[in-house]
Amino acid sequence: MSEIFRRELRRLMPYGLGGPLLVLAAGALMEGTQGLTAGWLVSFVLVPCLLGVATVAPDTGAGATAFLARLPLDPRRTFAVKLAAALVWLLPTMLLASLLLTDETAGSALTWRVELRETPVALLCFGAGVLGSVIADKVMPAVLMAPLVGLGALVGALAPPVVVLRVPAPEIAPVLMLGLGGALVAIAFVAFTRGDRHRSSSRPAVIAGGGVAAALALSFAGTSAAHAWSVDAAVPGLVVGAEACPASRDGKTLVVPISGERWTGLEQRVVVIDRATRSTWVVPVRDAEKPELAPDGRSLLVRSSRGAGGWLVSLETRGVRRVSNRSLDGVGLPDAIWRGDGLALLRRLATRIETLEIDGASAQGASIAVSQDFHDLGVVPGTSRVLGWDPAGIVAIDLPRTGSSERPGGRASVSAWPSGFRCVAASLSPSGRFLIARDASGFLLADLAGGPPVSFQAKPDARVPGDRLAASFAPGEDRIALPLEGGGVGIFDRATGRACCSLVKVSAGKVRVSETAVWSPDGRLAAIPASRSVVSVETGEVRARDLDVAAFVDSDTVIRAGEPLAFASLRDGTVLSRPLGGR
Repeated sequence: MSEIFRRELRRLMPYGLGGPLLVLAAGALMEGTQGLTAGWLVSFVLVPCLLGVATVAPDTGAGATAFLARLPLDPRRTFAVKLAAALVWLLPTMLLASLLLTDETAGSALTWRVELRETPVALLCFGAGVLGSVIADKVMPAVLMAPLVGLGALVGALAPPVVVLRVPAPEIAPVLMLGLGGALVAIAFVAFTRGDRHRSSSRPAVIAGGGVAAALALSFAGTSAAHAWSVDAAVPGLVVGAEACPASRDGKTLVVPISGERWTGLEQRVVVIDRATRSTWVVPVRDAEKPELAPDGRSLLVRSSRGAGGWLVSLETRGVRRVSNRSLDGVGLPDAIWRGDGLALLRRLATRIETLEIDGASAQGASIAVSQDFHDLGVVPGTSRVLGWDPAGIVAIDLPRTGSSERPGGRASVSAWPSGFRCVAASLSPSGRFLIARDASGFLLADLAGGPPVSFQAKPDARVPGDRLAASFAPGEDRIALPLEGGGVGIFDRATGRACCSLVKVSAGKVRVSETAVWSPDGRLAAIPASRSVVSVETGEVRARDLDVAAFVDSDTVIRAGEPLAFASLRDGTVLSRPLGGR
């Protein structure tokens, strides 16, 4: 057997010595990125594939395989010797490439990283070459077949997880290439030992085809099992982001979006928290974003980040149902109309507002015309009335329930702007009763229930863009946080328009609509995410510094942003418990 091994080393010497020479030639003839690309292709694609092809096909075409089959040698050992000789000659090319393709200033750490990162590519190309060499009885057919086998196997293994499981291809490709390379070599071993390679036969091709099909099926099954486990196992490590955490009107329920990048893709989930008992549960849907609680606090709408619609969740039974599989033209459905007898999804186009009525499995659309200068702010909870503003004043639009006719009816002016007030941005309170607007010089709060308007003697921050004012109402809507000129957040009494505490300074450009202030359940504390501080509204005392607060559980416990979900102490920020587990 040692004599056969030496023979194989001599036979493969031109390929083994030619590989490093090709790498050196590619680096010498081309410079910069082109040289690195050419060297990479030669080192990790061309040379492994050629050495794989050279393992069996040249001997088969020359009759040497038939001669070896007549000797008292186990075909398994014969194949193992051929494979070992090819691998021995592959190593110099790989080592040389790892040195040439390494940044000299990076040190040896990058050298090993290059070797390990490119190993799956080289192994796949080598396995495809070996299998093509076993299937074909001549060198040229084997050369042509090897890339077809490699690309076909890679596409067949990648496509199902990417399409069905929505796994990012770059995350899973190295593992699949590593597994496929080993599988192709194993299939070539079976095809060589059981495929009558000493004579012309289609048996090796049949064995190879069946083996590749089985390998692809096992690959998808294994990926699916790993995906299912990883999706559930990833939840404790997902972090609380900057997205708003809605709370029910009675303050008992808190909803927290969490997300994070994993090999399965971007994981977006929603966690429901009972503030009284601190019990938590995760809504069993992925790609969940922008949760919205119903006015009665018994239902939750979770929007899908991958298309129009979302899921309707019962917080009492924890049941989940898809509310819409239908996409309207353009973007998704950003607003919801909660009714006692159903739910409608709403979105604004340039000159119309469209609704999609949800009733069980059916969905009916309707639309109503609006002027281009109408700026919608949201839906009054429990009604079908959309509130907004235009240059003349505050406008309400009653939306139709069914049908698809476009008609201008349903529009009514609620109140006109005071003389000299030129609105540039506005925001609606959670109850829909109050509307806060600003112009270039100040703020104006309108009571839509008929109360007198209130002016705020404060200069707005004109740097905050958009037609929706970055305002945050406290629970009970007796106080309001507003971005002010000079880079700061002011907290005001809603009834009088007077400041409740000193201006909280923030960095320039840090205030956004969803994070002007985060309120404690009793409304006595306000966390200002842009300044990473928590202040007492009544005394102006700074209760905490350098603390990123996403939501309050109670007046002494917070949920920190940018970290896995945890209940932390407001006093010093230490973690008290992690309701989803993890460390």
